[in-house]
Amino acid sequence: MPKKISFLNRVKTELNKTDADLQLEQVQDFQEDTLLLLEGEIMSRKTITIPQLKLELDRALRALDKAKLRYEKTATAVFKPGSTDPYTPLGYISNRKDALDVITDALSLVTSLERKIDEIEGEIITLETFKEDLI
Repeated sequence: MPKKISFLNRVKTELNKTDADLQLEQVQDFQEDTLLLLEGEIMSRKTITIPQLKLELDRALRALDKAKLRYEKTATAVFKPGSTDPYTPLGYISNRKDALDVITDALSLVTSLERKIDEIEGEIITLETFKEDLI
């Protein structure tokens, strides 16, 4: 069984610490806590946030492709869906405009998601730099 340090010896050891020793302990605690926090933040972004945003981007790209197809189909759509009634000229224009609006919205979402992914990847680089500063 290892020799047990008496209570008095432990107290004496603590009392003999200089201010520099106490400050160094505080700095070491800060360093360890911050490194753990940074590692958690980096891991969360790499394993959760980025993959989730990439899935959203894939869905948005698919919606964009569908919107483009719909827009192409509206170019030759002169009859209302499921009807033999033709569109009026204004109805045709409105249908084309609506299809174009869907493309615009889909493009906006794709751009927004790409920007978010870039921002998160930039955050990861910054956090890794902070981590290196503490090592």
